Amino acid sequence: MGTYDRAGASNAGSVLWGLGLLMGAAAMYLLDAENGEHRRASVARRMEQYRDEMEQTIDREGERALERLRGTARKTVWRVREGLVSDDEIRRAIYARMEDVLPFEEAALIQVSVWRGHVTLEGKIAEDRLNRLLGRVATVPGVRGLDNRLAMRAAPTEQSGADA
Repeated sequence: MGTYDRAGASNAGSVLWGLGLLMGAAAMYLLDAENGEHRRASVARRMEQYRDEMEQTIDREGERALERLRGTARKTVWRVREGLVSDDEIRRAIYARMEDVLPFEEAALIQVSVWRGHVTLEGKIAEDRLNRLLGRVATVPGVRGLDNRLAMRAAPTEQSGADA
């Protein structure tokens, strides 16, 4: 695989020897009979201060990152909503929902126009069907606004029951 490098082994040995020497000096500094307890307490206090500062920094930066992420998410959701649902798709969905609420003859009397998600309804509709239609139209994905210009007319009477 690889060749043995004496210089690399020598450098690694030197690094390990230096680390050992450093750890020995630190141990002597902290375990000194006269001043060791005071030094250990001082090191512990500094470590606690560093930890507290790091936690505060992490919390502060975390809040900043969260706010940036929220702003980015809002912008992305807005862009996705704007780009995914075209006005033609909204118009087709409205006509499909109108078929669920209105008889064909009545649905044919209503004009639907859509511009950037803003829907305008014009025509005549039976009074008893108006709220149901508006509710169905308002919940179509991509609808951002609804302008109701529908004129109400009296509810149609059931003539099929009178004919029988």
